[in-house]
Amino acid sequence: MFIAKSWKFLFVISLLFFILWGCDDSSNKSKSDDTDSVVNTDSDSDTDSDSDTYSDNTSVPTKDICKDVGSVFGMGAAIYGDAGTNWYLNGADSSYNIDWLSGYMYTSGDPQDDLDGTDWIINYRLDTAEEGGATLPVVTFYRMLNVGEDYGYKGTEAQIVQQMLLNGDAVKDYLDDFIEVLKIINGRSTPTLMHVEPDSFGFMMWAFDGFDTASGNGDAKSVPVALSDANHPALAGQSFSDDAGGLGKAMLFLRDTYAPAARMGWHASNFRVGTKPEIVTSFYSSMGAWDVIVTEPPHMINNSSEPWDMDDSDNENNAEWLKTVSSTTGLPIVIWQTFAYDSEAYIGGWPDNQSNINLLAQNGVVAVFWDPNSESCGYTCKEADNLLDYLNKYSAAPLTLPAGTICNP
Repeated sequence: MFIAKSWKFLFVISLLFFILWGCDDSSNKSKSDDTDSVVNTDSDSDTDSDSDTYSDNTSVPTKDICKDVGSVFGMGAAIYGDAGTNWYLNGADSSYNIDWLSGYMYTSGDPQDDLDGTDWIINYRLDTAEEGGATLPVVTFYRMLNVGEDYGYKGTEAQIVQQMLLNGDAVKDYLDDFIEVLKIINGRSTPTLMHVEPDSFGFMMWAFDGFDTASGNGDAKSVPVALSDANHPALAGQSFSDDAGGLGKAMLFLRDTYAPAARMGWHASNFRVGTKPEIVTSFYSSMGAWDVIVTEPPHMINNSSEPWDMDDSDNENNAEWLKTVSSTTGLPIVIWQTFAYDSEAYIGGWPDNQSNINLLAQNGVVAVFWDPNSESCGYTCKEADNLLDYLNKYSAAPLTLPAGTICNP
């Protein structure tokens, strides 16, 4: 009896030992076993004590814009009001058969929380983009100036934006607006590109008071942003630095939280006529990993009625600027808001003359977005009609993205 009882006792003790040993082993596994998908293995990643919590999650872009664009150089256009809607849809119908990659709209103007039907207007514009065939609709989120004006700040646009970023309440309102738009586009079946702040990041580099505006500021961490004072509940548990770099990473975090399918476009302002691209890439290096670079039209046309002078030094500078920004960031570039009166220089001779669009494609650009609206005559100008004709010819024989470039390596 004693032997039997002892055997049973030893069996129970042994069983408990193995159970406890197994639990202890699992608790002592390397954390990387469970989190290797978000670990930043970049040897240059920040290890300072004040580094952002989210920085580990943003070492590489999470969306493949090259897949969105496809194999050919894309074309898009602005959609403003009824006239813009009609012009855009006219381009897609059987008269022109334009193969739109994108249609884009602005969120700008009046205070966003006072706009009746913000949800409706954004969805209406994006519905229009998709109705015209766009596979990558775009929202240009341009709100820093408006929020600064709401708080009564005065001065140049750069001064208003700079003051706004120092006010925690204003930063909170700005992030509220951003989240509102993210929630709207999250409800859509087609992924949307969020193009963030044309000009504002450029002001931080080239126009903020207290910085060397001649040489430029390539340090995003030197630009104060009152993120901690904003105390936004959506950022609870995170530790973003109180600077422009922290803001960039916070916006990526909010994208992942509220609209994980959205693409994020960082606006790289070319404010120095194709010079000093290293300032732009250095500034971007602290922003986290966005999905695409968006920029305004390069300074490559001397006269809109004449073709590019390919020997002009500005053209060489701007081509090099595009190449450097794309190759250093590892991202494709979209040129945004190119005016209709420049269309002849870009694609007026298509398909016989492909050199100008090819020059852009060779240097990292994958698409051009057009603005056919003119301040003097709206969509009735000859240039708007000409643009439709040019895009019709382009769509019949689009440029295949060259081998050896960012989206066709």
